[in-house]
Order: sequence, then structure tokens, then C-alpha cells
Amino acid sequence: ADADNGIQWEEWESTTEEESDTDVLYKLEEYLPAPLRKWVDHKLRDLRVLLIENGILAAPKNAADGSNTSEVKAVTSARNRLNAAQTELNNARNDLTTHRDDLTTDYGPSDVFRALKGQCISTDSGEYTYELCWLT
Repeated sequence: ADADNGIQWEEWESTTEEESDTDVLYKLEEYLPAPLRKWVDHKLRDLRVLLIENGILAAPKNAADGSNTSEVKAVTSARNRLNAAQTELNNARNDLTTHRDDLTTDYGPSDVFRALKGQCISTDSGEYTYELCWLT
């Protein structure tokens, strides 16, 4: 019997919790010899640095000055492009509103005074210069 040989299955079953696959992968390093463990650790650190430099992983938060650099470069770039696109959209909407207002403005019969819109004339009378702008 197992009990006669010193194997206590009840103790092992009661203390062993069900481990997930990721827990087993993280514990894989415990089974490697020390030189191989150091080599794997070094390669993983190099890979992480490479991923951070290329904007794939977020940089760790700097505990010394409290700055948060946890945002990935790609996210920052996408946010900047979004803000630029929103600004461009707002400018286009403002232009559209201006043109609609211009189309609904009454410029007389057959829009004859539309040609004067934005036109300015000026005259110099010695000490002063007078300027008159139409329909502005």
C-alpha cells in the first residue's frame, strides 16, 4: 500500500490547488538549470526593452518622479491623429455654417449686391485714411 511506503495522497491532494496554464508556464523557470535560467531571463529583458522602444509595450511608471509613461507610443500617436482629425472636422463644420449663412442672406433682387460682399474701398484725406467695407 502507498501508506506503507510513506506516500500520503490525502495530504498532497488537500494542499495542491488547481493551477492554471499560465501559472505552470511561470513556474517553468524553476525547473531550468541556473545558467539557462539566467540566459532566458536576460533574453526576456532584452525583448521587453525592444518592445518598449518600438512602442509595442508601455513603459513602466517612474517611481522616482511619479511621471506616468505607461501609455504606448502607438496610443499617443493615435490620440494625436484623432485630435487633429477632430479639429479639422470642426473647421469644416464652421466653414459649412458660414457658407449656409451666406446662402440664406438676402443680397437684394437676383443677389445683385453679393458682388460687393467683402469689397473695401479706402481714401486718404491727409491726416486720416478712411476705409469702407461692404457687407462685412
